[in-house]
Amino acid sequence: MKQFVCKVCGANFEDYSYENRVVCSRECRTKLLTRHGCARRCQPTSPAYRAWYSMIGRCENPHTKYYGYYGGRGIKVCERWHHFQNFLADMGETKSGLTLDRFPNKNGNYAPGNCRWATRKEQANNRKDNVLVTFNGTTQTVSQWASSLGMSHNTLKHRIFSAHWPLKDALTIRASRSHAHLGLKRRINGNGN
Repeated sequence: MKQFVCKVCGANFEDYSYENRVVCSRECRTKLLTRHGCARRCQPTSPAYRAWYSMIGRCENPHTKYYGYYGGRGIKVCERWHHFQNFLADMGETKSGLTLDRFPNKNGNYAPGNCRWATRKEQANNRKDNVLVTFNGTTQTVSQWASSLGMSHNTLKHRIFSAHWPLKDALTIRASRSHAHLGLKRRINGNGN
Protein backbone atom coordinates (compact mmCIF):
# COMPACT_ATOMS: atom_id res chain seq x y z
CA MET A 1 0.00 0.00 0.00
CA LYS A 2 1.33 3.40 -0.96
CA GLN A 3 0.29 7.00 -0.35
CA PHE A 4 -0.59 8.97 -3.47
CA VAL A 5 -1.58 12.57 -4.11
CA CYS A 6 -4.56 13.02 -6.43
CA LYS A 7 -3.51 14.83 -9.62
CA VAL A 8 -6.89 16.64 -9.75
CA CYS A 9 -7.91 17.68 -6.23
CA GLY A 10 -4.62 17.25 -4.35
CA ALA A 11 -6.08 14.89 -1.73
CA ASN A 12 -3.86 12.20 -0.20
CA PHE A 13 -5.12 8.64 -0.66
CA GLU A 14 -3.91 5.07 -0.21
CA ASP A 15 -3.89 2.64 -3.09
CA TYR A 16 -5.07 -0.86 -2.26
CA SER A 17 -5.65 -1.89 -5.86
CA TYR A 18 -3.36 -3.05 -8.63
CA GLU A 19 -4.48 -0.31 -10.98
CA ASN A 20 -2.65 2.65 -12.41
CA ARG A 21 -3.90 5.31 -9.97
CA VAL A 22 -3.19 9.01 -10.34
CA VAL A 23 -6.57 10.19 -9.02
CA CYS A 24 -8.46 9.46 -5.80
CA SER A 25 -11.97 8.81 -7.12
CA ARG A 26 -14.13 8.25 -10.18
CA GLU A 27 -15.27 11.84 -9.93
CA CYS A 28 -11.68 13.14 -10.15
CA ARG A 29 -10.92 10.68 -12.96
CA THR A 30 -13.87 12.05 -14.93
CA LYS A 31 -12.63 15.60 -14.36
CA LEU A 32 -9.13 14.61 -15.46
CA LEU A 33 -10.41 12.93 -18.62
CA THR A 34 -12.68 15.76 -19.67
CA ARG A 35 -10.46 18.66 -18.61
CA HIS A 36 -7.95 18.18 -21.44
CA GLY A 37 -10.61 17.30 -24.02
CA CYS A 38 -9.01 14.05 -25.19
CA ALA A 39 -11.53 11.75 -23.56
CA ARG A 40 -15.26 12.15 -23.35
CA ARG A 41 -18.08 9.95 -22.16
CA CYS A 42 -18.96 7.20 -24.64
CA GLN A 43 -15.81 7.97 -26.62
CA PRO A 44 -12.47 6.15 -26.35
CA THR A 45 -9.52 8.05 -24.92
CA SER A 46 -6.87 9.34 -27.28
CA PRO A 47 -3.75 7.23 -27.97
CA ALA A 48 -1.58 10.01 -26.48
CA TYR A 49 -3.63 9.98 -23.27
CA ARG A 50 -3.39 6.19 -22.97
CA ALA A 51 0.40 6.38 -23.51
CA TRP A 52 0.70 9.13 -20.86
CA TYR A 53 -1.49 7.26 -18.36
CA SER A 54 0.52 4.05 -18.83
CA MET A 55 3.82 5.94 -18.54
CA ILE A 56 2.76 7.45 -15.21
CA GLY A 57 1.65 4.07 -13.89
CA ARG A 58 4.71 2.03 -14.84
CA CYS A 59 7.03 4.68 -13.39
CA GLU A 60 5.16 5.62 -10.21
CA ASN A 61 2.83 2.83 -9.14
CA PRO A 62 4.58 -0.25 -7.73
CA HIS A 63 1.38 -2.28 -8.14
CA THR A 64 1.44 -2.09 -11.94
CA LYS A 65 2.69 -5.05 -13.93
CA TYR A 66 5.77 -3.36 -15.42
CA TYR A 67 6.81 -1.13 -12.52
CA GLY A 68 9.91 -3.26 -11.88
CA TYR A 69 11.19 -2.51 -15.40
CA TYR A 70 10.62 1.24 -15.08
CA GLY A 71 10.01 2.91 -11.70
CA GLY A 72 11.70 0.02 -9.93
CA ARG A 73 14.86 0.69 -11.99
CA GLY A 74 14.76 4.40 -11.21
CA ILE A 75 13.10 5.57 -14.45
CA LYS A 76 11.07 8.69 -13.63
CA VAL A 77 8.63 11.03 -15.34
CA CYS A 78 9.73 14.67 -15.34
CA GLU A 79 7.64 16.94 -13.13
CA ARG A 80 6.27 18.84 -16.15
CA TRP A 81 4.78 15.67 -17.60
CA HIS A 82 2.76 14.85 -14.50
CA HIS A 83 0.08 16.97 -16.18
CA PHE A 84 -1.31 15.55 -19.39
CA GLN A 85 -1.71 18.96 -21.02
CA ASN A 86 2.06 19.55 -20.79
CA PHE A 87 2.85 16.07 -22.12
CA LEU A 88 0.50 16.64 -25.07
CA ALA A 89 1.96 20.10 -25.76
CA ASP A 90 5.50 18.66 -25.86
CA MET A 91 4.83 15.39 -27.70
CA GLY A 92 1.73 16.14 -29.74
CA GLU A 93 -0.89 13.53 -30.59
CA THR A 94 0.47 10.26 -31.91
CA LYS A 95 -0.36 8.65 -35.24
CA SER A 96 -1.83 5.17 -35.42
CA GLY A 97 0.72 2.42 -34.81
CA LEU A 98 3.24 4.58 -32.94
CA THR A 99 4.16 4.16 -29.28
CA LEU A 100 6.04 6.23 -26.71
CA ASP A 101 9.77 5.50 -26.74
CA ARG A 102 12.63 6.86 -24.63
CA PHE A 103 15.22 7.92 -27.19
CA PRO A 104 18.13 8.62 -27.55
CA ASN A 105 18.82 7.51 -23.93
CA LYS A 106 16.89 4.27 -23.46
CA ASN A 107 17.89 4.23 -19.77
CA GLY A 108 16.92 7.88 -19.24
CA ASN A 109 13.78 9.40 -17.80
CA TYR A 110 10.58 10.31 -19.59
CA ALA A 111 11.16 13.97 -20.41
CA PRO A 112 11.14 16.37 -23.37
CA GLY A 113 14.21 15.74 -25.48
CA ASN A 114 14.38 12.05 -24.54
CA CYS A 115 11.09 10.78 -25.96
CA ARG A 116 9.61 10.20 -29.39
CA TRP A 117 6.69 8.49 -31.05
CA ALA A 118 8.19 5.36 -32.58
CA THR A 119 7.14 2.33 -34.58
CA ARG A 120 7.30 -1.07 -32.89
CA LYS A 121 10.37 -1.88 -35.02
CA GLU A 122 12.15 1.31 -33.89
CA GLN A 123 11.30 0.47 -30.28
CA ALA A 124 12.54 -3.10 -30.68
CA ASN A 125 15.90 -1.72 -31.85
CA ASN A 126 16.04 0.57 -28.80
CA ARG A 127 15.67 -2.12 -26.12
CA LYS A 128 18.17 -2.23 -23.27
CA ASP A 129 18.83 -5.94 -23.89
CA ASN A 130 19.79 -5.56 -27.56
CA VAL A 131 23.24 -6.68 -28.56
CA LEU A 132 25.07 -4.04 -30.58
CA VAL A 133 27.53 -5.13 -33.27
CA THR A 134 30.19 -2.76 -34.62
CA PHE A 135 31.78 -3.48 -37.99
CA ASN A 136 33.75 -1.07 -40.21
CA GLY A 137 32.89 1.81 -37.87
CA THR A 138 29.12 1.22 -37.98
CA THR A 139 27.21 0.07 -34.89
CA GLN A 140 23.79 -1.54 -35.24
CA THR A 141 21.66 -4.24 -33.63
CA VAL A 142 21.76 -7.74 -35.11
CA SER A 143 18.30 -7.12 -36.60
CA GLN A 144 19.42 -3.89 -38.25
CA TRP A 145 22.52 -5.59 -39.72
CA ALA A 146 20.42 -8.49 -41.02
CA SER A 147 17.91 -6.13 -42.59
CA SER A 148 20.60 -4.00 -44.27
CA LEU A 149 22.32 -7.14 -45.61
CA GLY A 150 19.10 -8.75 -46.83
CA MET A 151 19.39 -11.83 -44.64
CA SER A 152 17.26 -13.26 -41.89
CA HIS A 153 17.81 -12.17 -38.32
CA ASN A 154 18.01 -15.81 -37.22
CA THR A 155 20.73 -16.62 -39.79
CA LEU A 156 22.93 -13.75 -38.66
CA LYS A 157 22.28 -14.45 -34.97
CA HIS A 158 23.24 -18.11 -35.50
CA ARG A 159 26.44 -17.20 -37.34
CA ILE A 160 27.63 -14.78 -34.66
CA PHE A 161 26.49 -16.40 -31.42
CA SER A 162 26.08 -20.13 -32.09
CA ALA A 163 28.47 -20.98 -34.93
CA HIS A 164 31.00 -18.37 -33.74
CA TRP A 165 31.87 -17.16 -37.23
CA PRO A 166 34.38 -14.33 -37.41
CA LEU A 167 32.37 -11.11 -37.54
CA LYS A 168 33.72 -10.20 -40.99
CA ASP A 169 32.53 -13.54 -42.42
CA ALA A 170 29.18 -13.40 -40.65
CA LEU A 171 28.47 -10.00 -42.17
CA THR A 172 30.00 -10.40 -45.63
CA ILE A 173 29.19 -13.97 -46.72
CA ARG A 174 25.87 -14.20 -48.50
CA ALA A 175 23.38 -16.72 -47.13
CA SER A 176 22.50 -19.37 -49.68
CA ARG A 177 19.39 -21.46 -49.03
CA SER A 178 20.01 -24.04 -51.70
CA HIS A 179 23.56 -24.79 -50.52
CA ALA A 180 23.33 -24.01 -46.81
CA HIS A 181 23.44 -27.68 -45.82
CA LEU A 182 26.75 -28.07 -47.73
CA GLY A 183 28.38 -25.16 -45.91
CA LEU A 184 29.16 -23.33 -49.16
CA LYS A 185 29.94 -19.65 -48.70
CA ARG A 186 29.77 -16.81 -51.18
CA ARG A 187 31.18 -13.40 -50.35
CA ILE A 188 28.91 -10.40 -50.71
CA ASN A 189 31.82 -8.08 -51.48
CA GLY A 190 32.48 -9.50 -54.95
CA ASN A 191 34.66 -12.51 -54.15
CA GLY A 192 31.88 -14.79 -55.33
CA ASN A 193 28.62 -14.72 -57.28
